[in-house]
Amino acid sequence: MICLIFSRAIIANEDIRSSTSGSNLWWNDFWGTPMGTGNSHGSYRPITVLTYRLNYRFSGLKATPYHATNVALHGLATGLVLSVARTVTCRRGALLSAALFAVHPVHADAVASVVGRADVLSCVFFLLSFLCYGRHVRARDGHRAHHGQQQQGPGSRRPQPCCAKSGAGRPATAYLVFCVLFALLSMLSKENGISVMAVCIGYELMLRLRSIKKWNKVSGKQNDAL
Repeated sequence: MICLIFSRAIIANEDIRSSTSGSNLWWNDFWGTPMGTGNSHGSYRPITVLTYRLNYRFSGLKATPYHATNVALHGLATGLVLSVARTVTCRRGALLSAALFAVHPVHADAVASVVGRADVLSCVFFLLSFLCYGRHVRARDGHRAHHGQQQQGPGSRRPQPCCAKSGAGRPATAYLVFCVLFALLSMLSKENGISVMAVCIGYELMLRLRSIKKWNKVSGKQNDAL
């Protein structure tokens, strides 16, 4: 069954085997069929097809390099899971999470099957997008904290929550741009990659609620002191 899928996704796909510039890659579906036609399967994954094209350029139809690429991408995804987990838990918990991700049987089909690369590649860009958003949040809040300290003094205003309007600075903006870019690459690797934007929005809402609760607690203590 895997050999049949491999032949259909690689051998019969002209977007991968063609010696031309490959512009049709951006107009065809995952199987090399023009989008919008009756024969199209509706799976638009040009970034994944592009990686197959690179494999084909260097190794032709030898299966080993295709599988090796999948394993390398899974290793990269495992490292990114470790980085993401490290931001929300202790080092031991992050190592345990990454180890579980690396060996969990649910990933066997995505890594072992050549066509499963769409899942692995989308996961890599998904995690990169979320990591960039986390860096954006830290750079933005760090800029706001520094800006607030400069304004502190006798009779200064009460501390503002992190959702108060303030300039985010160039580093924070750059991280946000990369976040959107990686989200787009994740979606172009497999359609469900766009869900990273919902994850980022949920993360932002969680941080804002936490910041508002903290600010209300500090304000309540100040009022009690007065």
